Amino acid sequence: MFALGCHGETLAGAVAQVGAGDVAGSIWIYAPLEFTAILLSAGAGLLPLAGMLHRSWRRERTDGWFADYSRSLGLALRLFAAAVVILIVAAGAEAVVLTSR
Repeated sequence: MFALGCHGETLAGAVAQVGAGDVAGSIWIYAPLEFTAILLSAGAGLLPLAGMLHRSWRRERTDGWFADYSRSLGLALRLFAAAVVILIVAAGAEAVVLTSR
């Protein structure tokens, strides 16, 4: 909640300084990348849990819960790594936009 409040204050300050049109013109480059990274990392965090819950929906339960967890953990780590790369690219784009002003 604190991060959302700070982000809102920063955005409100930017709109007060330069106007909503200029702010929207600046953030359209990196904001979609940041939101994509947030969604990917959230999905990566939920994926191991989904792998364990999927076990309860299957009829045959040959493996244990840890095997289901570890199978989905590899994909979760790859998704998280992709989110980190996208977030670094977004941070670079944001730095370029901020220093160009």
